[in-house]
Amino acid sequence: MNYISTKIAALSNKFASYCKPQTHLDKNIDTEIMGDDLQYNLSAILTDILLALFAPSVTEANIQAVIDQYNTDNNTTYSFSYFYHKGWIRYINGKYVVPAAVRSNIWKVEKPDVFNRHGNPVDMEADTRAMLPVLILLRENEDTLIDAATLTTIIQRYSPELNADFFTRKNILNLKPDGSYQLGNQKDYFWQLRNRIAANGWRKIMGNSETLDDFRKYLRFLDFVEAYPDQLETYLPHYTIEKIKELSLQLLNEETDLREVENEVRNSRLDEDHTKHVKLSDPVPTLTFATDDLYTFAKQLQHYRVFDDNLFLLNYSRNAHHIAIKFIVDFDFGDKRFSTAIELLKETANPYIKAFIIWLAEHTYPEMLPYFLTNVELAPLSFMLLDEQKVNDRWLQQGVNFNDNLVKSDRILDELWNETLDILMELATTAPHPDEYGKPFAALLKELAHQTFYFNPSNYHRSTQLHQRSKDRYDRVLTALKSARLALKNHFPKARVKPLLSAFILPGMVDSLEEFPEFPWRNGMLPLDNDQIDLKIELLRLSRADFSDDALYPQNALLNTLPERISHDIYAILNTYFTRTDIEAERGINEIESMPVKRTSSNFGIEILDVAYLLANFEQFNLIGQLTGEMKKGLTFNTAGNAYDDQNQEQSQKISVFLKLLLVGYIGLSERKEKREYDNLPAKETLKELQELIGDLALTYNTDDLGNSLMDVFTFRSYLFTRDLYSQELDALLYQARSIRNRQVTDRAGIFIFEG
Repeated sequence: MNYISTKIAALSNKFASYCKPQTHLDKNIDTEIMGDDLQYNLSAILTDILLALFAPSVTEANIQAVIDQYNTDNNTTYSFSYFYHKGWIRYINGKYVVPAAVRSNIWKVEKPDVFNRHGNPVDMEADTRAMLPVLILLRENEDTLIDAATLTTIIQRYSPELNADFFTRKNILNLKPDGSYQLGNQKDYFWQLRNRIAANGWRKIMGNSETLDDFRKYLRFLDFVEAYPDQLETYLPHYTIEKIKELSLQLLNEETDLREVENEVRNSRLDEDHTKHVKLSDPVPTLTFATDDLYTFAKQLQHYRVFDDNLFLLNYSRNAHHIAIKFIVDFDFGDKRFSTAIELLKETANPYIKAFIIWLAEHTYPEMLPYFLTNVELAPLSFMLLDEQKVNDRWLQQGVNFNDNLVKSDRILDELWNETLDILMELATTAPHPDEYGKPFAALLKELAHQTFYFNPSNYHRSTQLHQRSKDRYDRVLTALKSARLALKNHFPKARVKPLLSAFILPGMVDSLEEFPEFPWRNGMLPLDNDQIDLKIELLRLSRADFSDDALYPQNALLNTLPERISHDIYAILNTYFTRTDIEAERGINEIESMPVKRTSSNFGIEILDVAYLLANFEQFNLIGQLTGEMKKGLTFNTAGNAYDDQNQEQSQKISVFLKLLLVGYIGLSERKEKREYDNLPAKETLKELQELIGDLALTYNTDDLGNSLMDVFTFRSYLFTRDLYSQELDALLYQARSIRNRQVTDRAGIFIFEG
């Protein structure tokens, strides 16, 4: 494991070099500000000024008092509890806040000439007006002043040659008519000196106590400064950095606002930017999250964000929580890099924390991704988030064609991907319990299969590139799994033959593919799930390996059941496609509508499915005739309509897809039936049955006769297959199959007659 740890660390450095956003560029350093700091000890002065302006938190009693006054003035009965329990007031890190969407709604009644110029009805106007005094109270509490005497004392403490004029001249402070001062609009000094101010603030606030309450105050101070420190470890000793990480974790575990997990979706909706125009009266959807399974959680999050792209992302009220989580990631040093962050990601039941750590790994800390491999549950996320990485401009050429840089970027990401896979394979083959790797390999292959069988014809060139890249990766994983064997480094006596890794992970892979979530279709269209079919065909092939040696494979009784089980799984997918009559379409989160099914013509990749191998397995388990019967039984033509009727076109599509599968299978099996993988399969019997089926379907469905529920599936109107790099029309496949049949079979000479 030490050797693998070294590889992971090296790969992490590569990710950081290629993909980490560049945030510490020398050109962003303002030398004038840095010079002022050296000359006047400015960061210490600014820290004390900020601490003097730093307001104590408003209490629940303060808020209830202004609500009571509103009730008296308006004859209402509102309470703090009412607004708190509906999420309009939240208590975060020892401070009461009003979420962003609620705030923007209040602005409409406070300043209608600015925020509601068109006089639109204000959502939940009565409640919104009652919240206006609360917002004013919180805002006024933040609008603090420092008197001239206090300011002078602070300045003189560190730099006697300075006075208040320096700070007003730089617009760091504004002089009020009463002689006091407030913060100005010039924030550059705070930003440039953020790390020194944060370090000074720690010493001033925490002192020697280092309690959680003091740490909460420190986080509120950083939020007040509005400049997150990003190199704090260079200004504070190591034990202090460790303490910050420890307190951050304690805060996240004990924070009441984070423990109310059932409110997280509501909180996310109410904390979105005002530009999203969130209606406060809209019902909050009930979302299910698998917080004990990170791959499933990530897929659920991905799905829900189709309808709410900011779910768990904005959270403007949670700056303190953001900072605490970033502290944990930033300061997770040591031999087990990022181990605390990974443990938090795994163990927390809070979907916001999970989502934010995943976001950080994707956008800010790509160097985390290799370390996800050290945990079986997180391994699939390494590959999912790698696909979202962007190569830094410094690795690309300036002023060249966009596509040239795209090729270079793809090459770099492929390098990272290949090294990530190598480490995963090594971890699996050396693991004490290799069966635990069934789920991550199933997730990895599921994603790759989906990417391989996705094609957007409107962007043909790039889709071709992405398809080929995904197919190469997909094939590489499958090839590795066919030959990978357990290392058995500590095995005694030394094994003469080492067992195949696939024998240990296949049952888990098959189980996982059944357990992974499937989401409703969004448009009511039903495609043929070529990605699932292809992946299960490959698992079927893996399951046919020789596992007969009881000493190597004590689990071979279970393994021997897999070919039939997987064959029936694929049968179920095909049967659903050919017989389903209605489908649930998702119009929004939890907005499910049942409608008649319509099969999509975008069935990319049927021609590259190994249908030959599949049908040989189907033949062994008597599934070909069964599927044919179900397909025919499910045909329902509108005999009163014409050939262009939607229902008839849809039924014609089913026959076209079924016939295409048979033709692709027949052609492939005719060419490869002598290969070793068919030794224990009924190849000849399969060919014979396919000849009869193809002949029957080709002769039956080559003319329009709707009165007898017949349509011509070979006309131009039936060429519903997407034009792509593999697509072949039915008549071309039929001619190819007929030429093979006439060359190899002499009986029933006219079986492939094609008329049309």
